[in-house]
Amino acid sequence: MLLSNDLRILLVEDNLVVVDSVLRLLSKLGYNKVESVTDYNAAVQILSQKKIHLLLIDIFLSGTETGIELGGILGKIGIFHSFLLRLIQIGLLLQKLRK
Repeated sequence: MLLSNDLRILLVEDNLVVVDSVLRLLSKLGYNKVESVTDYNAAVQILSQKKIHLLLIDIFLSGTETGIELGGILGKIGIFHSFLLRLIQIGLLLQKLRK
């Protein structure tokens, strides 16, 4: 079983306010191996080079490809378990948790 400090997380989100909030929350929770990218191509590059344990993907990304399209190619690059999350909803949840 992976401990929080061993879990490698990739955050794919183009809203920098959301990125900052999620990264700070993950850091507070003990997750220190977190990378973030803002678009499909950067995500594909990292996913093809590194083992990622948890993938957090926004549906609407900058550029022409979406998070849904990124989710669609995961099996092709050898990633079979992932989570497709709408980070706007996570942002709302984070605000509630802070209160």
